[in-house]
Amino acid sequence: MRALYKIRDDIQTSIDYIVNPEDYEEPPLPLDELEIEAKEKIKNCFWAINKLRGEVLGAKPMLEAMKAYIKSREDAVAKIEDDIRFTMEVMLLEKIDDPDCKIKISAKGVESVQITDENVIPKTFKVHVPESWKIDKNLIKKAFKEGKTVDGVKLVEGKRRLTYPKPKA
Repeated sequence: MRALYKIRDDIQTSIDYIVNPEDYEEPPLPLDELEIEAKEKIKNCFWAINKLRGEVLGAKPMLEAMKAYIKSREDAVAKIEDDIRFTMEVMLLEKIDDPDCKIKISAKGVESVQITDENVIPKTFKVHVPESWKIDKNLIKKAFKEGKTVDGVKLVEGKRRLTYPKPKA
């Protein structure tokens, strides 16, 4: 059976022929023949659409389950990294450099902006996003580095960074 777009093109040609027969050397397929072919093709397309929609509906729970699985694995990685970080800090280990395990911990934590009172942060440190305002922590961090103070925030030292080879996808 022909593709629906080819049937559609033949239907358009037949309609054009009815309107301007002088533009054609020979008549195209009659509309009643095309109608039978079009109905059969449309029914096949209808069944294909329903099958595909059913597959999508069946895949949604699997997708949600995969998202939950990925989140649980990411949470487990974060917890293990926290345990490694804590142990290395307490034991004053800067790195482990064995052939089968290479892990380093940064000398100090990464500075980050901690919001103490969102209401007093000057508007110059906020950016407009659709339907609201968002605090731009990068602007605040830059202001701190320039020696300025910003009401409603403080600069805190975050977790020390672990570096180790990560698997590639």
